Amino acid sequence: MKIFKYSLLIVSLFVLFSCEKETEGVSRVTEYATFKMEGDDFMFVLTNSNFTDPGVKAFEGDAELQVDIKGTVNTSVPDVYPIQYSAKNSDGFPVSIERLVAVVSAIPTGDISGTYQVVHATRTNKMTITKNNGIVGYYHASDSWWQKYPIPIDFVDLGGGTIKILSGSSPYGGHYGIGKILPDGKIQFSVTLVDQGPLTYTTTFQLQ
Repeated sequence: MKIFKYSLLIVSLFVLFSCEKETEGVSRVTEYATFKMEGDDFMFVLTNSNFTDPGVKAFEGDAELQVDIKGTVNTSVPDVYPIQYSAKNSDGFPVSIERLVAVVSAIPTGDISGTYQVVHATRTNKMTITKNNGIVGYYHASDSWWQKYPIPIDFVDLGGGTIKILSGSSPYGGHYGIGKILPDGKIQFSVTLVDQGPLTYTTTFQLQ
């Protein structure tokens, strides 16, 4: 079970006109909903299997709050499906958490973490791939192209050599994409920069 807890300091200022005082400040802390998530916030599910949401509960103190759920999982189509859970506290402040469910043809077992170099005529840029939360099949790449400023990405191995690049952001704006795990230690990213046209680039890296 994972527990997510947030808080916010509220500062109010109001003016009182009297012979003794003119202003008075009031501050207090409002506690956002505390979430208790059953299961993990990243999960693999096999294609054409049944997915049952392990569940999330929200609390304000000891009082349980209503949790609104947004998102569905289609286990017939390999992809990464976000499920968002949101709740409001008694002050009306909303907060949300997310679970990612990856529908795959087979649970990944081959770890592709390591140092890679771009396959390019003149460039020698290197990047590293590491496991997110220590999970084989759920990765972070420190770069995804060969220009001066890197574009880090998170991606999931969907099986059959296919990867899904998760939506994210960089100094170039938002991005998403797909890719391939190629033979001989190569990996290929096709990333779309939504705020640059959009612009799609494809880059191949070789494991060192």
